[in-house]
Amino acid sequence: MKIKFKINKYDFYLLLINIIYLIILSFYIYKNFLNNFIYFERDYFLDVGSVNKINSKKISELLPEERLTKSINFKKLNYKELKSAIVYMNIKILFFTKNIILKLRFKDNFLENFPGFYIGAQNKEGWNYLYKPMFLPFFKIPENTQFIEENNKKLIFINKEKPIFKSIDEFFNNVPAGSVIATNINIKQKPIKIENYTPGNLDINVSLRGN
Repeated sequence: MKIKFKINKYDFYLLLINIIYLIILSFYIYKNFLNNFIYFERDYFLDVGSVNKINSKKISELLPEERLTKSINFKKLNYKELKSAIVYMNIKILFFTKNIILKLRFKDNFLENFPGFYIGAQNKEGWNYLYKPMFLPFFKIPENTQFIEENNKKLIFINKEKPIFKSIDEFFNNVPAGSVIATNINIKQKPIKIENYTPGNLDINVSLRGN
């Protein structure tokens, strides 16, 4: 016995509309509900200084190779140096990815007047990138900077002589000349007293010409 099914154009279009509706409904449920409860995390690791070629479909090496030195070994640590600006890598990003957390390890032996180290991600086709600063040398804390913290009180000071103080009170009782300080303490300025000062009168017997 043979059974034949016959679907007219009306039924076909109705079925097609229902399938499209189910697809849209499924997408809406995922986007607004499941996507907030289901969390996927992927970790990609790129060893820039590795002497071995990276053979991964998830993450590529830094490219182009001619902008990087060969692998350098220093204290059992392999790394590469930039020979010119702008290198990139390709990462396979999961569908509906919301956030990317990027952790870097680098040595801050940049050239003098180096503007900064930035990381960018391509947000559109072509040369369109969003950049975020990773290291800005003009924000680097000077070597002669010292910190003193007591409970909620914080004091940061810079002095060429690098004196050592064990407490904030000790610092304010012996403030080194030429110090630059920053603090969250409400500092009351002490009155200026000139030793051996005697008040007197001063007469200026000269005619002054106005404009």
